[in-house]
Amino acid sequence: MKDIIIKVSEAGTAAARTFAYEIIADAVVAAQGTLTPVQTQQVYEIGSQYFSLLEAKGQEQAMSYLPLLRDALAHIFLERGEQGWRESIASDARLVISSSIPEVLQLPWELLRFSPSIDGGLRAVRRPGIIGESSLPRPKASAGPLRLLFLASDSIARQEEEKAVLEMAEGLEMEVVVCESGTRQELKEAAGKFRPHLLHLAVTAKSIGGGAAVYLPDRSGGMEMISAEDLAQDLQDSVSAIVLSGG
Repeated sequence: MKDIIIKVSEAGTAAARTFAYEIIADAVVAAQGTLTPVQTQQVYEIGSQYFSLLEAKGQEQAMSYLPLLRDALAHIFLERGEQGWRESIASDARLVISSSIPEVLQLPWELLRFSPSIDGGLRAVRRPGIIGESSLPRPKASAGPLRLLFLASDSIARQEEEKAVLEMAEGLEMEVVVCESGTRQELKEAAGKFRPHLLHLAVTAKSIGGGAAVYLPDRSGGMEMISAEDLAQDLQDSVSAIVLSGG
């Protein structure tokens, strides 16, 4: 059995508190990085929403929503690192979470899927570090039921995925708002007013010039390319986590 170790520690300052992480596989650092303050806030939101779902409905009824939390967690921690390292992980591997941060230990790590060949998540073991007093304030998750904002860039995808999202929300303490036109301006305004915990974008995304970009409809009927940086600026302080689906 091979252990996949994820170490998470505090970084940043009191004004911009962040997490640093390191993923070790076969005694080799496969991925590492420091989260942005926005990503750090997303970590708190994922944990908060996971426990809210379990407390309200239990895991069986929350199953349809769990893949969104899994994808958000994977996007934050697993997308960096050497190419192909995730595909080499065996199905009997054990995931070890090492951290002194209670909110990190409480995340639903069992949901993660490291490789398409693995059916389901890995067994997760949590190893608390030495928990010392920290002067850094912990941000609070926004209150209220789970809020999800949905946008699809294609009319057919919008109908299909919107139906799936609404069916998923049935029976859950969850509010869903759907963007009708799918334009950048509508997204910015809807996010500012609704302030969702999760933004689900069913759009085309591309890697361009070392960065990333998404394509949204414009008012002329064409498609507008928006860089990840510009999208983050549009959604600043309005969205806790983003889930991407589509091409």
